Amino acid sequence: LKTETKRYTAQVKAARDDHAPNSAVNRWVPVEKEDIMKFIGLYILTGLVWKSHVREYWTKHPLLCTPGFPAVMVRDRYLSIYQFLHYANNETADRNDKLYKVRP
Repeated sequence: LKTETKRYTAQVKAARDDHAPNSAVNRWVPVEKEDIMKFIGLYILTGLVWKSHVREYWTKHPLLCTPGFPAVMVRDRYLSIYQFLHYANNETADRNDKLYKVRP
């Protein structure tokens, strides 16, 4: 996951050179194993603690807050990993295989 996520982010950056200065691509910080483990844990928790929108897990409203989420990872980091998480190399993928995106 770490390798393919880094590769996919580089592919997205290379595909266009006119990304906005504050876009997620330009603010991207390379992902590490710990980041992915935290992300997966939080992603599993979203199935146990249901909210109508992912940003609500990081709300500071006293009646709605879920303090475990911001204690593990900041919202923008979670969202950027969510956006760029990738399992397979698009450049070497067999496009005839419908499951190529999730095959090891």
